[in-house]
Amino acid sequence: MEPEETSPAYGKLVVGIVIIVLGLLFTLQNFGWVDARFIKKLIIPGVLIAVGAIKIRQGGQIFRSTLGWVLVFVGALILLDNYHVLDFSVRKLFPLILVFFGLRLVLGGLSKDAPTATATSVTTLNDWVAFGGSNRRVTSPEFKGGHLAAFCGGIELDLTGADITADRAVIDIFAMWGGVDIRVPADWDVTVKVFPFLGGYEDKTVHPVREEGKPVKQLVLTGTVVMGGLDIKN
Repeated sequence: MEPEETSPAYGKLVVGIVIIVLGLLFTLQNFGWVDARFIKKLIIPGVLIAVGAIKIRQGGQIFRSTLGWVLVFVGALILLDNYHVLDFSVRKLFPLILVFFGLRLVLGGLSKDAPTATATSVTTLNDWVAFGGSNRRVTSPEFKGGHLAAFCGGIELDLTGADITADRAVIDIFAMWGGVDIRVPADWDVTVKVFPFLGGYEDKTVHPVREEGKPVKQLVLTGTVVMGGLDIKN
């Protein structure tokens, strides 16, 4: 099997860029080179546009792409309103958000399929959620790891049907105001190297007994948890 091309972790890239820009703006504000009102007008619409762009980039589901365009549209409207480009208040359009989520509920109610975990046989992951959730079950016999990022949302990952053929698999995790829940097979040895900042992780797995001459399948979890949580069990 040919190795898969690993795509960039867009979720963490965008969040990282947003944090860097905010840090630079606040530093410039401290020196009096940037007006604080300029930063306040930019933060909320900037975050909405960035998150929406990521959801559009992910695609895959109509709701995800539609929500991405809605976030970009709302962020752009707020940005234009903050700088007095529009002739009316953006608040007058906010009820349309209720219409959007109402349509989502109606379409979900008309669907005959029960919500289940999405099964996939990919060897590497690159999942990003924001203001939402993801439920995925991996069944790859050659799982290698990947990236998981949750911003104001949650990720549920079921690896009980997967297998590791290499020395180890590595998953890099970023959770900010969100959580990640991972289930692993009973014969996997999990090593957590996650840095928690105002957050935490809990390893509930039962570590397998190492037998001489028999390699242990190892899953290594790295990354950062900011005001969020990580839970691992088997």
